[in-house]
Amino acid sequence: MQNAQQAIEKALKAVLIFKRIPFKRTHDVFELNKELLKNEITIDISEDECDLINSIYLPSKYPLGSVLPDFDPDIQICLEVMSIASRVFQQAEIIIDF
Repeated sequence: MQNAQQAIEKALKAVLIFKRIPFKRTHDVFELNKELLKNEITIDISEDECDLINSIYLPSKYPLGSVLPDFDPDIQICLEVMSIASRVFQQAEIIIDF
């Protein structure tokens, strides 16, 4: 699941860089998406999805237990995260015209 988080983070950063929008150094996909929205660039990722993706980063990078703090991710959570990553990446490709 960390790879999905990384894909989303890097896709959002790629759009910011492509559009020459400055952003602070962060792994927070909510903050990255907020910068895009401030510049009238919309990627289809909800606040709840950003929260889910953000909940993955720190524990997966520095594991002390589960990737998600309160429970082990099941197949449904994994599929949801992969779907979000795929959607965000595809939209970033369209914006960048890759």
